[in-house]
Amino acid sequence: MDKTTIYQVSILLLCSLLALSIWIMSPISVQAQTLSLEHLQEDYRQAQVRSQQLNAQIATLDLAQQQVSDKLSATEQTLVYGQKRLAQQTQIVASLRARVRRDQVITEKFTHKVQFAEVQLRHFVQFWYEQGSLPYIDVLFGAHSFSDFLYRLSAMTMLMQQQKQLFVKDSGYVRAFHSLLIREQKDERQAQTIFVNIIAEQEKIAAASKKERQVIAHVEMLKSVTKTNRSQQIVRMQRLASQISAVEVEQARIAAQQAAKKAKAPQIASASVILNQSTITNDLEMAVADTGVSRSWVPWLLLLVRYESGGNPSAQSPVAVDGEHASGLLQMLPSTFASYALRSHNNIWSPVSNAIAAIRYIQANYGVPWNIPGIRNELTYRGY
Repeated sequence: MDKTTIYQVSILLLCSLLALSIWIMSPISVQAQTLSLEHLQEDYRQAQVRSQQLNAQIATLDLAQQQVSDKLSATEQTLVYGQKRLAQQTQIVASLRARVRRDQVITEKFTHKVQFAEVQLRHFVQFWYEQGSLPYIDVLFGAHSFSDFLYRLSAMTMLMQQQKQLFVKDSGYVRAFHSLLIREQKDERQAQTIFVNIIAEQEKIAAASKKERQVIAHVEMLKSVTKTNRSQQIVRMQRLASQISAVEVEQARIAAQQAAKKAKAPQIASASVILNQSTITNDLEMAVADTGVSRSWVPWLLLLVRYESGGNPSAQSPVAVDGEHASGLLQMLPSTFASYALRSHNNIWSPVSNAIAAIRYIQANYGVPWNIPGIRNELTYRGY
């Protein structure tokens, strides 16, 4: 065997070993991707369950907040009623105080009358006792005649009756004075009791209102935290859905490569399933023209097509995001497609329509496609 033959045999052996290694590694790669897909799907299911739990918590918090709000509304109505009652009882207290002042005026009037009676009595006494110190008996025996004696006795009797009447009036004045004082004290105690009751009632209602407001604020804080957690779960679900779609696209690509190798011909899948690059490029150029963006977008859009659907305009993600499945050439959610599609391009399965909506969405959220996080490397790309 010459050197040329040995060299050819060596080359054949090396090629055989290389082909064998590729044939062995391909199933391993597919198996690894299958395991990765299962893990991603399990993570997605867990995130979905957690999102549903958070939605239930938000509904429960909404109900609790509504109940406390209704209770607070009733408490505030009670507080308003209490304020009206306070105003009414304030008027009552003012009326009582007016009565007290009126009683004081009447008492002073009675006092003046008593003082006047005493002055009048002294006047009569001074009239009959010119010296101011003679006893009644000396006045009687000082009469000059019997008729003078009778006159003096009659005058003194009249004076005694007047004194008695004055004393009776004085006693009445004193009793009236004491009655007024007793009523005044009763009115003061009643007014004090009213004020104490009103203040205690208002303080109790204000404390209840403050506590209910604190409960509402606490429930609002819990709702905010729960909504933040739910938003995080939704973002995580979207990221996982994008990763699952990328893994499925990669699996489809590997399967297509294996099928092509088995057929011993480098053929591309049917145009009805996966478009060739020339067709995709033409569709993307039409979308670029319809949206008016630069043709420099086309290479980046080709990257997105490879990451998202692998060139399959009929691709649909099996994983739902809020009940929707990403669909079409650039894997858009139906609600997002409806928001950004042009009126004349409203078919999500049309490659051009799907690309137009995607371009407008990228413009609104990233400006240009090369600003999409991770787009330059398929390993770091997590969706757009």
